[in-house]
Amino acid sequence: LVHCSNMYGGSASGRDAVMESGIVQAGVGIFFQQENDGSVYVKTIVSGGSAEREGSVRVGDMILAVDDRDVIGEPLSTLRGLILGPQGSRVRLTFERREGSENYRYESTLIRGTAEYLNGISPTRSMDDDIDDARLQLRQALAQCSQGREELDKLRKMLQQERESAQRREEEIEALQGANAEEIANLSETLRKAEQARRESEIQLHPLQQRETELAEEMNRQKEKERLRKEYIEELKKTARGREEPPGAVVSQRASWEA
Repeated sequence: LVHCSNMYGGSASGRDAVMESGIVQAGVGIFFQQENDGSVYVKTIVSGGSAEREGSVRVGDMILAVDDRDVIGEPLSTLRGLILGPQGSRVRLTFERREGSENYRYESTLIRGTAEYLNGISPTRSMDDDIDDARLQLRQALAQCSQGREELDKLRKMLQQERESAQRREEEIEALQGANAEEIANLSETLRKAEQARRESEIQLHPLQQRETELAEEMNRQKEKERLRKEYIEELKKTARGREEPPGAVVSQRASWEA
């Protein structure tokens, strides 16, 4: 649902001006509409009204403030009471305009009054008008400077945070490198000791291996001697048996077996 109101702007016929306590109350020649989210946009700019004469306000611009009062989300009745005022007085409106992907904020100081009233105003500018314009420009410049300072402060904070983050990362990297270097040194020392122990073991094992070889050779020699000794004893036994038995006894024994 979109709410519309034409009570905020002086029309060409002057029918939007009202009388309160003997003072003519008028708007600035703008029709507004309110969206569901509460935001209020310029729907129509009245021909011959103050907004059209000033020239900066466009259809689709969103109103943000009236004389430094925030009106975002305010109902149309509140906005009407703020914009309507004595005919001939000034009111400062703050708008936001979307241009491409960026939002542009600006201010517009408008004279309250119907088209007939504005037509009757002398085109010559007074000193008060120049002062008001100068004040408006000064306020806009100060607002831009303030916004610039805020953005600069934000950038400084972001830069400081990035520096602190980078410093923390460097410290963490240094700590990791130190821990890795210490671990590598410990591993190198352990490896060196293991290699030294291996060499010492080899040095101690070499005589044992040599002695084992010598014992194996000695055992083989003893076995060979034992074998030769047994063969020699067998030969002696054979020789002894041959000397103890005469040849005739063998023949007579064979003969008795045959009988």
